Amino acid sequence: VNVLHTDPTVDDSKLDPDGDGIPTAWEWKWGYDPFTWDDHANLDPDLDGLSNIEEYQMAKWFADPFIQDMYIEVDYMGRGGLLDPPHYLFEESKQGIIERFAEHNIHCFIDDGWPNDPLHGGGDILPHIDKLSQDSGMMLQFYNNYFPVERRGIFRYLVLGHGGGFSTPAKNNIYDCIEVTYVSGRFELLQQIKWFFILGRVPTDRGIRVSLGATILHELAHSCSVDADNCGFGGIDNMSYASPIFPKKSYVETWGQYVSVLNYLYTHNPNIFDLSDGKNGPPYDQNDWGYMFVGYFQ
Repeated sequence: VNVLHTDPTVDDSKLDPDGDGIPTAWEWKWGYDPFTWDDHANLDPDLDGLSNIEEYQMAKWFADPFIQDMYIEVDYMGRGGLLDPPHYLFEESKQGIIERFAEHNIHCFIDDGWPNDPLHGGGDILPHIDKLSQDSGMMLQFYNNYFPVERRGIFRYLVLGHGGGFSTPAKNNIYDCIEVTYVSGRFELLQQIKWFFILGRVPTDRGIRVSLGATILHELAHSCSVDADNCGFGGIDNMSYASPIFPKKSYVETWGQYVSVLNYLYTHNPNIFDLSDGKNGPPYDQNDWGYMFVGYFQ
């Protein structure tokens, strides 16, 4: 009665007396005046790329307008045959990603099949494509048909598929699409041979989970502006290391100091599941987290 000048016998929590698009209860909870118009469509106090209107829309999924939130929808490539194992996001991989961002006060929410999802929410099985690329057009097809319209501009869209990994815009130059090659496990002899030639070893169950999580973290960092162009740093995505089995000595002596999943030398290392904190100092190391801008994906 004295503060909001409302009738305590009437539930007006969902009313919007100032007409700014967000009702009384949400504005009062987060310190806004429910009777003063605010430009919530453009306000983004935590700089996570989500406007206050979008934060309000995601309130049931724990969105906080003053802490950076990162929402990710995950879909899976269908199997390509008997030698292609089922695709899914391991719980350990998912939790590792969440923990890495939580250590830097970024809340990461991963929808791989939440209850009460909208149509084509997380966990969809996509048609099998042997190789996805940034310019094939298939990511746009998946984006248009398996990624809900109401989530675009709020969620990043992650596909666990085949044939490479990349962070790319689907349309309108919004970097909200990520594709990661599924890391196969110890299912058949052919799979073991394949990963031996790629990594120089047969991955253990733990290594598989770390590798998948680290690869996703790699691409998520790109969607948060941490790339070679924005940072001006030569250790990111540097292809001159030769191969993980026989890396060049000169590369190891220089960029080996950059212990980050953004360094291809370490992307699939079973002991590395983080970005660098820059402790080895310039010029061959940097604090990746210091370049993190969650809202960059927009």
